[in-house]
Formats: sequence, C-alpha cells, structure tokens
Amino acid sequence: MPAQDRGSDAAQQTLAFEKTEFPVNHEGYVSLNWNEVPEASEYVLLDDSQRIQYRGAFPVAFVSGLSDGTYPFHAQARNADGDVIAATQVPAVVVVQHWPMAYAAGLFFVGLAVFLVLLFLITWGSWRAEPAGQKPSEDPS
Repeated sequence: MPAQDRGSDAAQQTLAFEKTEFPVNHEGYVSLNWNEVPEASEYVLLDDSQRIQYRGAFPVAFVSGLSDGTYPFHAQARNADGDVIAATQVPAVVVVQHWPMAYAAGLFFVGLAVFLVLLFLITWGSWRAEPAGQKPSEDPS
C-alpha cells in the first residue's frame, strides 16, 4: 500500500471517550477510558492547557489531584514515530467540587468519637480481666 494511502486510512480513524460527561466529582480523581486504535503505539491524555496528564500503551488513564474546577480532557493516539494518528473530537469533561469543610469535619468528629469509645472499652476490659498466669482459687474441701 502506498504511503499516501496509509496516511488517509490513519486520518479516518476515530478516537472517542467511553464517557464524556461525569457527575460532579467530590474526590478529585477520575478514570478515563477510550477506544483502542490498532495502529497506535501510545496514547496521550492532554488537559485544556495541552499539558500531558498520561502517556502510555493502554487506552485508559487515571488522573488524580484535581482541585475544584472544570477539566476538559482530550486523548490522542500516536504511532511509533510519535505522529498523531487519531484524536478525540469531543472532550471528556470532569467537574470537581470537593466536599464542604463542615461535612468533612463532621465525619472526622464522628470517627474520633468511635475511636475514643473503642479505646475506653479496650482499656476498661483489660483492667477487669484477671492477670495472666493466675488460676482461680480452688476450695480444698
């Protein structure tokens, strides 16, 4: 097949995310998946500022550490020479809005209360237990 025909075949390849819209994300991380392109030797995930968020051989990326905001992502499939052979047309848009501080603080104090109750029960139980190695007194009669 002539080189120009291969180029036109590659230009017709499509790359698309499995999901392009997500519910509001409270944790600041997301896993993005897209279809596989047979001729691709690597995939690149770019954010809106064209910074690389993922580069690898698999059509899946895990992005973490996102602060509050809206994040559109685009994926590219590249051949062994590093040329882009397919790119997403529709971005995957992730909206991050972390849990409010009052909610996080409330959960922290509930966890602290449970911890303190367990600590008290363990300590109280150890004081009431018989010392190790002592047998109950037997009545010789």
